Amino acid sequence: MREQPTGRYCSRVIKQTVSDRGFKPRWSLTGVVVGAAGYAAALGPTLLPRTSVTQALAGSVIAAIGYAAGSTVESIVRAGSRRVRRSRGLAPRGQRLGTSWRAGLSIAAVAAAASLVPMAVAWQEEQRAATLVPGSPPSTPMVIVLSIVVSGGLVYVGRGLRVLTRRIAQTFVRRGWRVSSANGAAVVVLLVGFGVVAGLGFAGSIVMFKKANNAEPAGQVRPILPTRSGSPASPITWSSLGVQGRWFISEGPTVEQISAVTGRAAMEPIRAYAGIETNGDSAARAREAVADLVRAGGLERSRIVVYTPSTNGYVDSIAAAGAEYVANGDIASVSMQYTVLPSAMSMVFNTADSINAGNLLLQAARSAVAELPPDRRPKIYVYGESLGAYGSMAAFDGVGVKGFAEVADGAVWAGPPFNSAYWLQLNREATGGPAWQPIVADGSVVRFAANPAGLAEPPAPWGPNRGVFLQNATDPVVWWSPDLIWRRPAWLDEPRGPDVPEQMGWLPLVTFWQVFVDMPAAGSLTMAPGVGHNYRPTVGPAWVAVMQPSDLGPDQQSRMQADLDAIVLH
Repeated sequence: MREQPTGRYCSRVIKQTVSDRGFKPRWSLTGVVVGAAGYAAALGPTLLPRTSVTQALAGSVIAAIGYAAGSTVESIVRAGSRRVRRSRGLAPRGQRLGTSWRAGLSIAAVAAAASLVPMAVAWQEEQRAATLVPGSPPSTPMVIVLSIVVSGGLVYVGRGLRVLTRRIAQTFVRRGWRVSSANGAAVVVLLVGFGVVAGLGFAGSIVMFKKANNAEPAGQVRPILPTRSGSPASPITWSSLGVQGRWFISEGPTVEQISAVTGRAAMEPIRAYAGIETNGDSAARAREAVADLVRAGGLERSRIVVYTPSTNGYVDSIAAAGAEYVANGDIASVSMQYTVLPSAMSMVFNTADSINAGNLLLQAARSAVAELPPDRRPKIYVYGESLGAYGSMAAFDGVGVKGFAEVADGAVWAGPPFNSAYWLQLNREATGGPAWQPIVADGSVVRFAANPAGLAEPPAPWGPNRGVFLQNATDPVVWWSPDLIWRRPAWLDEPRGPDVPEQMGWLPLVTFWQVFVDMPAAGSLTMAPGVGHNYRPTVGPAWVAVMQPSDLGPDQQSRMQADLDAIVLH
């Protein structure tokens, strides 16, 4: 008969199963050794050079995970050994190593890992010099100190969560729950609590980002020209565009600047945009953006570019200006905002909005163009960077290279995230080339380029409809994916892409975390051109390759690139 949950019974069960020994200074030797080994493995270089903070973060998280794994294995082995000895009627085995020996071996393991930090710092210095990434290289003493603090802190956070879980379980045991059920319920309660906190934090961030979206920083000037949304001639109000929409509308090369590059009389580019405040319904917002494009004369231009923003309404200034230079101003650009969140949060919480916006805006533009006689229809191009590439590719899902022309006349995608469906499909259909610059079919429709020279690969004629994927070999946004945890990526095979260090290897979980840590720096506004998530040197040449201007020679392209290099991003 099962013992009833009396006070004495509950007290004994609590002591035996949910004790709060978590903060006692009892360290697992196995955990320390495995954690130190993991830390040493994480010191190797990856796609981008690190600072002291990112170097410590890359190693410390792996060290904490290694410690948790090692200590768990040690506990399981000890528990199994105790059960076996009990079943054989043997006395429990005492601790094999004394405290001093365990402490000494732990210190030796940590010291061995720390001794490798200077070599890792030297690698970072070499990589920073080779890629011209701005910033200071890591400091050996700072990396060591930060690593100890962060990894130790993470271990104690884990212990704190264990204690909290046990304390919650105690309340269920006192109410007569079985120990296994109490522990499971405690985990559920903790997860629900985390979910509530995360939800409140997310709601608070929405309020903050909405406020930022309505800000009007210095430099934003409402346009007078009727060729822009938000102008006096536009039904879309200036205030409704959002901060990024107002930058898109208020910037761009003038007619004089375009003429200075091309050497010919240029037209005034058209830019249309609709913000979230313009209309709360996505489909209506797309229609309003395209209607304003039509009002401004967009259907009378030879080209229309549909931009899917990458973050809280941001359209890449360099990409938009590059297209306008290549078209000599005979172009209309249209975009719409779909979120106030930054890209990282949108990728986690809601990628559907990007896909929906990309589809709706392209469909609205195509519908407007379809109403014209065939000989008067402008060509339609699409552009997206990062999350914007993910969204703007949605209309091409499943069409492969054969159906590309049915969707658009051309496309440029910069830094597509690893989970972009169309990008994945084309990579699976690759017939040659390295993983970072594959060749699909005969290369006459879609090409992948890690630099401007890649646009000429393969050396075969292009067709009339062209798509380009710009993907720097050092861009973690492109190359990070969950399967890095268990699978060596093909992009580490030889020949490696430009600026990928030869010392970079692959280790389960370690490389996954290292490349993840690279991502925040990759999108920095100060990132070196052509490195990480910076596509400044390749966007202009990509538009030249896709739009095929007949009168933009090497001299004009050089002047265009100089102007694009001078653009200050916000």
